[in-house]
Amino acid sequence: GFEAFEGNDAFGIFSSGEVIGEVASAADRLGVDLTETEGTDLPRRLSEILESEDTDIKREAEHLAADLGRRLGLIFYVMTLKANPWYSAEDFDLWHSIRSIYLVGGLANGNLGKALAKYACEVLSELGVDGVSVKTGLYPSHAQLVGIARLTDGAKKALLFDFGHTFVKSAVASFEDGKLAELAIRPKV
Repeated sequence: GFEAFEGNDAFGIFSSGEVIGEVASAADRLGVDLTETEGTDLPRRLSEILESEDTDIKREAEHLAADLGRRLGLIFYVMTLKANPWYSAEDFDLWHSIRSIYLVGGLANGNLGKALAKYACEVLSELGVDGVSVKTGLYPSHAQLVGIARLTDGAKKALLFDFGHTFVKSAVASFEDGKLAELAIRPKV
């Protein structure tokens, strides 16, 4: 059932906006009151609902997470096709050599991230892309801050910023013996 996405770009298939829109569309079935929940909080709510004790609501959440994960898997699959005019042969060679894909960012948190990874991996397997795993990163929401901290050269402390699509995240990194010792996350704005 990927025909509905024909002609779309990756952003139109899977993005934070698409996830928010899909959760909002399913709000009644998920038991989410849209008057009490900000749009940017809907992915987190979906992640929580994936552990619901209400089996009907949990089933709806799992169905939605499966759809979203399959969309993500479709994007990864398209990246392996040499018929894509936007990339060079070297780009495709790189994609064919990849065996692990790590999801990071706010959508990769918690149960939602695990579900996205699971269903993306299933799609790749169904479409004949074998030996590729899709996993969530160790600190999905803070991966960019950890990466920035690792670029710091010789500092004892550093103030870090991640200017994302939805939020600005910041942290204070502390280093010992040239290695990241602590990442004090500040409230996102």
